[in-house]
Amino acid sequence: MRLSHEAWRQLRPFFTIGTGVEFDYHGRHRVGSLETIGEGPQGAFFTIRHADGVFKSYSLAKVEGLSVYSQTSSPSGTRA
Repeated sequence: MRLSHEAWRQLRPFFTIGTGVEFDYHGRHRVGSLETIGEGPQGAFFTIRHADGVFKSYSLAKVEGLSVYSQTSSPSGTRA
């Protein structure tokens, strides 16, 4: 299920910079640490830093299954 813009606004205080996040985007599982949160002309977005150090931004409207994990533990996703 995708998050609505209003749901994201309510959840945003719980997602701080450095929070570990995982989600599906265009059918691919993504994992990283939250770097920025913003809102632009195309809607809400956030940027994560992947394990390999690459930064990438994702549109909230296309994110599915967003969850948070502790930086001291591994993400739960075992999907390819």
